[in-house]
Amino acid sequence: MFKVKSKNFSLLQLGTAVALLTASCCVLAEPWVPAGDERTRHHLQVLADSGELTLPLTAWPVMWSGIKSELDAIKVGELSKQQLWSYRYLRHALEQAMRTNTTQIQLRASTTPASALTGFDNTFREGSQSRISTDYSNNSFALKIQHEHVFDTIVENSGRYRYDGSYIAGTLNNWVIGAGAIDRWWGPGWQSSLILSNNARPTPGIFLKRKDTSAHTQSQFWQIGWDLSIFLGAMTETRAVENARLSGARLSIKPFSFLELGVSSTQMSGKAIAPAAEEADDNATPPPADAVSDNNLQAFDWRLGKGIAGIQAGIYQQQLKRTGDALQTNSQETANLTGVEFSFTQWGLSNRLVLEQENTRNGELSIFDHPTQLHGYRRYGRNMGPAMDTASEASSFSGSHYLDIGHQFSWRLGKAKLNNDNIALEKPAGHPYGNSTVTLDFATIKYNLPITDSTQLEFGLHYFSTPLTFADHQLDSGGYIHINISL
Repeated sequence: MFKVKSKNFSLLQLGTAVALLTASCCVLAEPWVPAGDERTRHHLQVLADSGELTLPLTAWPVMWSGIKSELDAIKVGELSKQQLWSYRYLRHALEQAMRTNTTQIQLRASTTPASALTGFDNTFREGSQSRISTDYSNNSFALKIQHEHVFDTIVENSGRYRYDGSYIAGTLNNWVIGAGAIDRWWGPGWQSSLILSNNARPTPGIFLKRKDTSAHTQSQFWQIGWDLSIFLGAMTETRAVENARLSGARLSIKPFSFLELGVSSTQMSGKAIAPAAEEADDNATPPPADAVSDNNLQAFDWRLGKGIAGIQAGIYQQQLKRTGDALQTNSQETANLTGVEFSFTQWGLSNRLVLEQENTRNGELSIFDHPTQLHGYRRYGRNMGPAMDTASEASSFSGSHYLDIGHQFSWRLGKAKLNNDNIALEKPAGHPYGNSTVTLDFATIKYNLPITDSTQLEFGLHYFSTPLTFADHQLDSGGYIHINISL
């Protein structure tokens, strides 16, 4: 799972050695808040927009070390009722994360074979599936092993048994070094990220990330929060290039309490495979067998957030473009995302409302397709950035409402126009939802409630005005039930 098929190099072995040899301080059982933890992100953003947190919050996962430093520096007696709610929740979540060993069992039953148009809160991509994970830490390393069983796979060669979410990591001064297949979400959006999201399965590889990103740990000449994340992964599925790899880097800076800036870059690389003579198109010139087929994407994003009269408001934007002279790209092949969000306490609830719009318009080329990387910027058929993929536009209005007894109610309403330029490329290229333009309204609703201290139950429904086709299967309106047990 973690091996790159060249020179017998094992990413997992390297990560294990690094973790065991370089760890220098205590690592939490779960060292970071993972991409997908919507509740923790909400409460972190409440304190950040109130000016109480200085660490960047647009590169997930976010390390608990920086959060702890920030919470320790807060003057609790000066917090408002809303801020105190978020502070207490984060203290509770931190206490849970500091346990030496935890085991989690998740069971999910769905009426549809796969998820579509997912957001930050959804890391379940298939229909019915189960997960069991265990994590452990001591003073030298953190380890998590997660096993997933998919009951009905619809993507060819994707496998029923997976170890997505597994990792091993250690610390070197203020850096975390490790190996694994972890979800990433780079950008300020809640419904989408243009460059890296949890829409596709994570890429196994090695990674480097700052441990404490808060401003409180910096020198008096460098009083800003900043974060740097770097990874190198292997595209383990069968692709149109040999030894396909995905690498990426993101720098997030928070120069002021109300402003966060981020720059991200990813690169897909490998050597094109020349087609067999009987498969070659007489009218096309096949790439040479040693042709380098790099696919580079760069994104810039910003977010402004401020608390006024008991309401935290934020506005953000993300822009994506493809770089590289080989494709003769032009300024029309870009993608844009814009959002506005508000959080407030009312009716005994902690609330967040988000209005988000995204557009992945095309010029002469598709921004997420490539002439030699024929699978495009996708993994097992899913875009590694926005779920709506290329040549599409979508608008959504969503709300999340949290009760102090642990219940959560969330909803989303939206409109989308997919494959707007009607691109019809031969597989494995092309839009994941088909070669024709699809216009639809969609809606989701979910309710999460604790049954006991260790067991939570979640119900969800989704509505599509027009069925979507993914991997030759029809995705229609439906629902799911999800049980989460933590031991």
